[in-house]
Amino acid sequence: MSQVTLSSFEMIIAFIYGSILSAIYLGILWTSIRLMAKVKHKGLFLFMTAILRLFIFIFGSLVLSQHNAWRFLLIVVGFLVTRLIIVALVKHPHRRLHD
Repeated sequence: MSQVTLSSFEMIIAFIYGSILSAIYLGILWTSIRLMAKVKHKGLFLFMTAILRLFIFIFGSLVLSQHNAWRFLLIVVGFLVTRLIIVALVKHPHRRLHD
């Protein structure tokens, strides 16, 4: 079995891919929450946007990882770190990252 290694550049790019997927995921969530008041079938709308968000994350992660487990792991880490940062900034908009 051959060992596949990633360069530092490839690791950073995989992390950035995860961050971009996270921003897309959270952007769709934010937009769907804002549109909830205008939608007739709220439960169905929220369910369908959840399916869309999951599809984008799973499909995007698998395509961008190029069948490399380490790249996939870094994409997931980038996704989670970005999600934590965005959620923290939204919860406490008066705080900054350096506080």
